[in-house]
Order: sequence, then C-alpha cells, then structure tokens
Amino acid sequence: MPQSKDLKPTHFISVPLTRLTSIRPRLNQIRAKLIQVEIDGIKEEDFVKSTKLHFTLGLLRLSETTIPTAIALLDSLKPDIIKLLSHNNLIHMNNLGCFPNEDNARVLYYRPSENGILDIVSGIVRKKFREEGLLSDTGPPTLHCTILKTSSTQKKLKRPNFSYSSVQKSLGDLNIGGPYPFERIEIAAVGTTTPEGYYAVEGGIAL
Repeated sequence: MPQSKDLKPTHFISVPLTRLTSIRPRLNQIRAKLIQVEIDGIKEEDFVKSTKLHFTLGLLRLSETTIPTAIALLDSLKPDIIKLLSHNNLIHMNNLGCFPNEDNARVLYYRPSENGILDIVSGIVRKKFREEGLLSDTGPPTLHCTILKTSSTQKKLKRPNFSYSSVQKSLGDLNIGGPYPFERIEIAAVGTTTPEGYYAVEGGIAL
C-alpha cells in the first residue's frame, strides 16, 4: 500500500562526503568521460553535485517536536562510534552499481567495501533509531553514494534509462576510489538546498 504524502520521510541520516576535496577531481573525471562518450539517457545535468554526495544510513519522519529528540539520539551514539573509528576510519568506494537493474538503469552509484566500517556504524545507528520509533525505512539498507540520477525533460514523462554495461565499458578502471576519512554523521532535510548547494542540516556529530 503506497504511503500518503504526509507519511513520506522528511529527513535522512547522512554520512556526507562534501568536505572531501580529493573526491571532486575523480567525480569530474567520471562525469567528463561519460558525457564525452554520449551514452543514451545520460545528460550532464543528471550528475549529483559534489556538495550533495553522501551515504544514507536511514530515512526519518520527523516533526518540529521530534527533531531535537533525533539530534540528541545521534549525539548519544558518538562515544561508541568514535571508539569504533579509532581502529579504522576509512571508507573505500571501488564498487560501481546501478538501480533498478543493469538493462534499465536510472541511478548510478558507488558502494562501500563489504563488511567495512560504514556497515558496522550503519547497523548501530539504525538499531537505535528503530528502537526509538524514528526510523521510517525498515528493510535492509543498500549503502551507496549516488553520483548520477536520470531526469526527464517533462514531469509527466518517465525518467530515461541508460545501459549500465556501456557505463562500465566507458569508465574502465576509472572509479571514485578512496580511501576517504569517515568524518561526520548528520541529520539532513529531504529535498532541501542551501544557498551554498548543500542539504539543510538539523544537527550532527563530528567524528
């Protein structure tokens, strides 16, 4: 049964990659390569701006009264997360993927290394927010950093697909790579953009 508009997520728990200046040249290389080869369905404006690169750990449905609760809950996890990161605080992203499938792809993303630190932290955060009734997505997450999402020229038109195999062939060994430091977790508002191009952030923890 589809959710009503009132039940859609309002916020998401984010691991932002926006402060990593080293990721931008690699993203620009990928963008330039895919635009150069002119793959059907992919337009330059479909690429995610570097100011919005992130991993989503979970979706939230918050109100003005529950936003402070969510921020306090995230802050309570900081000591445990910092302890984990003292052993390994690096995120590797060499695994390319797509949604919904390879023949009819509409989203291009990079996944973190399997069973890495991001998986562990995600499990801790999601468990706590689920216990408090704040998590609106209950299925197993697919941790990913979206770099491209196709768009239609008109709202009523279906978003175009692209060939994932063509993307793989064009990029070859070129990837977004890493490792990148795990620096922050934030609670950001869905569908927002600040004047500087970032998501509007309600609160977060520095790691």
